[in-house]
Amino acid sequence: MIAALQAEWRKWRTTRLWWILLIVMAVYMAFIGAVLAVSSTFGSAISPGMPTLVGEAVAVSVYASGNGLGYVFPLLVGALAMTSEFRYQTITPSLLVQPNRWTFLATSSSSPSP
Repeated sequence: MIAALQAEWRKWRTTRLWWILLIVMAVYMAFIGAVLAVSSTFGSAISPGMPTLVGEAVAVSVYASGNGLGYVFPLLVGALAMTSEFRYQTITPSLLVQPNRWTFLATSSSSPSP
């Protein structure tokens, strides 16, 4: 089991895609947070029918929106990781290190994520 975890960790460390997606996700979430904060604070100035929030209500609305919007990037990373493993056949070393499929699946689902 340790060898399988080490192989998965090494595979995650050596790929560049998750770093790029992490940076894009951080910039995207900061942008969405800024837009929501500005639109919540100055809502009536931007759109006459929109209510203006103050204080804690702005913070709650901005921080709660991350839960609904932030799940897209981990989903994208998982889909790209699995499809690229089969496309470039990088799954082969993992299966050679751990030929038992049940242990391999348990290790892959608990491997460190970006």
